[in-house]
Order: sequence, then structure tokens, then C-alpha cells
Amino acid sequence: MPADNPLRQVDPLRLILTPHNIGANPGSGEAGQKMAAESMLAILDGKIPDTVVNPLAIPRWKERFCS
Repeated sequence: MPADNPLRQVDPLRLILTPHNIGANPGSGEAGQKMAAESMLAILDGKIPDTVVNPLAIPRWKERFCS
């Protein structure tokens, strides 16, 4: 998501952005739901989700949400 996307301006306590999973078959839908839930649980536990694809974003994320 681009840095200037309006969704990035929403209060992070009111909006959770989750990863997008491409696929339209039943297996991918279930896998996507599981991945999103596991990512949210990791974040709520102060951990970095396994699904992070941009490790350069981790320090900024920690600064905003883990302090």
C-alpha cells in the first residue's frame, strides 16, 4: 500500500490492516483467513507476524505500536 494512501491516516486503534491473499478457491480462502488471524494474534501479542515481506518496515512498526 502506498505511503500516501488515506487508510494509513486512520487511527491504528480503529483499523487493522491485514495482508491480502490472492486466490479464489476454497483452500486459499481458508488459508487466507488463518494467515490473517495468526498475523493479528501475533501483533496483539507484540510479535512480528511471519507474513512480513518488508523487513525494513519492522523498526518503524515497533516504534509506533510496541512502545
